[in-house]
Amino acid sequence: MDKWLEKDITIRVLSIVLALTLWFQVTSEQNPLTSRTFKSINLNVRNLDKSLVLVDFVPKTITVTLQGQRRAMSLLEDSNISAGVDLKAMEPGKASLPIDVTLPNGVQLVEVLPGQASITADTFLRKKVKVEVRPTGNPAEDYAPLTGVPKVTEATVEGAKSRVALVVKALVDVDITGATGDVIRTVPLRVLDVDGQEIKDVQAQPKVVEARVPMRKLPPAKMVAVKPETQGPTKEGFKVGSLTAEPQSVKIRAPQEALQKITAVSTRPIDVTGVSAGFDRQVDIVIPPGVSLVEPKSVQVKVSIVEDRAEKTIAKVPVTVRNASTTFSASVTPAEVSVTIEGLRVVVEKVTAKSLEVFVDALGLFEGEFGVNVQVVLPNGINLTGLSSDIVKLTLKRR
Repeated sequence: MDKWLEKDITIRVLSIVLALTLWFQVTSEQNPLTSRTFKSINLNVRNLDKSLVLVDFVPKTITVTLQGQRRAMSLLEDSNISAGVDLKAMEPGKASLPIDVTLPNGVQLVEVLPGQASITADTFLRKKVKVEVRPTGNPAEDYAPLTGVPKVTEATVEGAKSRVALVVKALVDVDITGATGDVIRTVPLRVLDVDGQEIKDVQAQPKVVEARVPMRKLPPAKMVAVKPETQGPTKEGFKVGSLTAEPQSVKIRAPQEALQKITAVSTRPIDVTGVSAGFDRQVDIVIPPGVSLVEPKSVQVKVSIVEDRAEKTIAKVPVTVRNASTTFSASVTPAEVSVTIEGLRVVVEKVTAKSLEVFVDALGLFEGEFGVNVQVVLPNGINLTGLSSDIVKLTLKRR
């Protein structure tokens, strides 16, 4: 009897094993294992200490390859996959940390690309900065803005220490285009560095600020000419040729009584000491007494430098006779002439009657009266521009 029972149990166990084997085989054939790749799975960070600020982390998304039975894999979506980096041990600076992937039951992780994330964190910093108001645009004619007044004089800036440390002020821009009276606007607050560049990766409170820009009525205006001024001696032999301002006139504002007396404004003196060539320069306008505003405040001046040339007339220069025969006496009528010369001023001013050779040539002439051309020998660099007599009477008499 016992042997029969033992034989019966063995048969039953074998039957169960055989049934399970057949079931797994059928199941595997109908619902086989398959792989699937999911791209652009968002990467999250967690457990960052409150004393730190996350500056950056790369990548923002990852690619995962999973394996599981076809039926389960077909129902799987991106939202079922959780990828993250644990920042519990993170300190200020940069670190490379492993990426953890959490999956539904029955799904296996095959591959994660990339397997690590590059994390940058910084110490948290909060500070206060002054709020300034900057008018933008142009008000109506004859109006000008006064200093803007923000309703909130300080803003709180917080974020990564390296970024917050760059902030020097908070700014609100108020558009005053066409304004004739005080302008009140509620506008976004921006935080700037020392160069006026906006720093966007920090938080500022408040985010918007109400600001008022008062307007004032300007005095009467009129256009007047600009007269450029120079100072200093140019290089010897040169002088200032012309001075051209661009624009050639500017708008000034002053009480009516003062305005009527002003016909032109001068520039600050332009130094031309030792120069021998023209140049351009931006020069400020000198604001006359009583004038409250000049527009524009400076002009571009073109300075022309030219050679300093002069003309000079030398009177009573004797006319001599060359190449006359010794058997004749010679006389010239008129015996003196006026000579007009031109050249560099520094050379012309040194020329005297003794510096000139004025003569007539008697070569080949005999006794009698002759009309002959007057010839002039000049110093180097000097040009002849006129003679009081081009032709004189030469008289030759036998001795």
